[in-house]
Amino acid sequence: MRPTWTFAPGAAIWRVHPAVAGRLVGEERDLQQRRVTFFALDFPSGKVAWKGLAVEEQWWTGIDRIEGELLFIHGFAAPDLPTHRGVTVVDLPQGKVLWSNSFWTLDAVEGERLSVLGDQRVGQGMLMVNARTGAILHGNDAAPSRSEGPRWWDTVAFPDAVSMERFAAHSAAAPVLKQWNADAVVGAVEVLDGSPLLVVAGAVRRRSLRGESIEHTLLVVHQGKKKIVHDAILSRDAHGPVMEAFFVQEGLLVYVKEGTVLCGVALTSVS
Repeated sequence: MRPTWTFAPGAAIWRVHPAVAGRLVGEERDLQQRRVTFFALDFPSGKVAWKGLAVEEQWWTGIDRIEGELLFIHGFAAPDLPTHRGVTVVDLPQGKVLWSNSFWTLDAVEGERLSVLGDQRVGQGMLMVNARTGAILHGNDAAPSRSEGPRWWDTVAFPDAVSMERFAAHSAAAPVLKQWNADAVVGAVEVLDGSPLLVVAGAVRRRSLRGESIEHTLLVVHQGKKKIVHDAILSRDAHGPVMEAFFVQEGLLVYVKEGTVLCGVALTSVS
């Protein structure tokens, strides 16, 4: 069982957001140049829609959220503070920056309107602004409106974190235990039961001539056959278990291999 598609942007893939409006969005971080760019793949085909999108802040930035056909990117109040500040809005289908304000902070998305905390330097409080233009709205134009469209999170299945002892009691755990060695597993494992397939990810101690390391591994088990049908190394030098290392959306398993290759595996092709 091989990946249906792969995407290697050339640097570390830091985060991947599940598909919204037909686009799977991710952050690419060049750790040496300290530069962040964003990319989007067509979902579920995996074809590149756009890539290499940079915003004004080159490093202290990241995906805030995606609503409808808009991608919201945040900055930070300061490099040593996790508080978000700054709003950049991107047209998701085209990968084009619509507008940006480095002194506003996104509060909520309400249809075609945003509520933002304004520029504190000039005493601005909460503002209602046009989502696509950033223009401040007044009077009736500022009345909140909410989109009632489909919610992307209803199409996504995330794994549950369980103890190794609890996982070992699963009826399809045997091939995983044989490959991993239960005593070598560090911390909790992530499990997603999508019969007939079981997807599992965990951190496993490995010993070699170079010493001991922790390998973060993903396995897909066919429960009826009790056989591993797909496996991948997520990281060869992990610091421990990583939560939400994968997700399944509309039958497609999505994960990042060895930190640099985004993979999509069609689980629906297996019976």
